[in-house]
Formats: sequence, structure tokens, C-alpha cells
Amino acid sequence: TSPQQIHALIESGKHRRHISHTKMNVQSSRSHTILRFEIESIRANDPNSPIRWSALNLVDLAGSEKQRDAKSEGQRLKEGGYINMSLHILGKVIAKLSSDQSNRVHVPFRESKLTRILEPS
Repeated sequence: TSPQQIHALIESGKHRRHISHTKMNVQSSRSHTILRFEIESIRANDPNSPIRWSALNLVDLAGSEKQRDAKSEGQRLKEGGYINMSLHILGKVIAKLSSDQSNRVHVPFRESKLTRILEPS
């Protein structure tokens, strides 16, 4: 993939990003953005070497908001609720992953789209 192709993908993603006006922000991000790089490599001088695979996720999270401060209504209120729930679940996943191994009975990756996408990381 060339740098130009990567730039075109980033631009495409920027155009799909949801931004709206709230009482707290003129341009409030209404969605999370994830840029995921998947990299495969082999040694240049040894084509029989094992393929190495890695992933890098760059994540721009929409900010949480309190309804009483944002004065959101209708669709903006629903979006704010989804954003807050998603961030709450991400916090639960991070807490489980950073806890003692014996406390990791269940990591709730499947509770939100964001954590489901980031699970392989």
C-alpha cells in the first residue's frame, strides 16, 4: 500500500465521521474513529522465514458528556447515551485486562462495537 492510498483512506474516513453542534461544543464528535494498520513482514533475504504479523490501532474516542450540561435532545441525546455507554464498557475492559489474572474470569469485549473491534489487540 502506498502513502497516497493510506492518505486517501484517511480522508475517506474523515468524511464519514459524525460531527454535530451541542451546547458544549460547536463541533462535537458523535462517533469514535479507529485507524487500524495490519502489517505483515518477512525477512528480505530469506523468503522462507516465517511471516510476522502485527497490528497498530490509532483510536480517536468521542468524548463523554453529561446530558444536563450538553442540553442534548432527540437524536443528540441518543448519540450521547451510546457514546457514554461505549466509553463505560471500554473502561470495564481496560480494568479487567489490567487486573490480576485470577480476576479475569470474563472480559466484556462483546458488549460494544468498539471493544469488539479492538479485541484482537
